[in-house]
Amino acid sequence: MNQIAAELLTPEEADPPATRRQPRGSGPLGEIQDLLQWIHARHEGNLEGVVADYIPELAKVAPDQFGAAVTTQAGDVVEVGDATSPFTIQSISKAFTFAILLKLVGREETYRLVGVQPSSDPFNSITLDPSTNRPFNPMINAGSITVAVRLREKLGPDAFDGVRGLQPGRGPHLGIR
Repeated sequence: MNQIAAELLTPEEADPPATRRQPRGSGPLGEIQDLLQWIHARHEGNLEGVVADYIPELAKVAPDQFGAAVTTQAGDVVEVGDATSPFTIQSISKAFTFAILLKLVGREETYRLVGVQPSSDPFNSITLDPSTNRPFNPMINAGSITVAVRLREKLGPDAFDGVRGLQPGRGPHLGIR
């Protein structure tokens, strides 16, 4: 764990209990597993649509790759299909960096920088709320850029490596390609 992760995470978050994969049919987790398997079976093989090719990493994804996983707060994991296959997180990273900023500087400062109201703008929008001169939310590019700038100001030159060193949940290490 890097220094930034050590400062941000509680001892429990930094050293979580081992992930427990549950056998099918064991209580509520078995019900989740059954539901995931039903959804997977229902949609596996559906190749309607096209793989996005406007981002090179997305263009490399096999169109038949399909998996899902659920992790409970207790660390139990249920998964189906290609859930353990590496994949590109793209804009999912915006939720992680927003959560990190909230933890680092608090809600008041974070909301002073970026709003949380819904927007009909596309993810790659660079628009500001005319009444506040701030991005509408952290999930559009204007908001995620604002969050990234504040993280860099707060964490210094090692901000990227620090954020990258954090592990959301109990999954595999985040890698860079």
